[in-house]
Amino acid sequence: MTEHQNLDEELAVLKSYITQCETELKSLTVAKKKSAAPRIRKSLQQIKNHSHKMRGSVTENDQTNNT
Repeated sequence: MTEHQNLDEELAVLKSYITQCETELKSLTVAKKKSAAPRIRKSLQQIKNHSHKMRGSVTENDQTNNT
């Protein structure tokens, strides 16, 4: 698998986390379900962690290509 394919897959996972977060935000704001708040925080943490992982992969790949 190439680095580009791997990043595409990682981006798809990140998009799924964002979609999940959007769904939970709607539950909180529209349906007034307070139980959605912890799930939103969890989704946001997943987004943060996954984006940091992707950033590291991109940085690592960039450094490899520059040497």
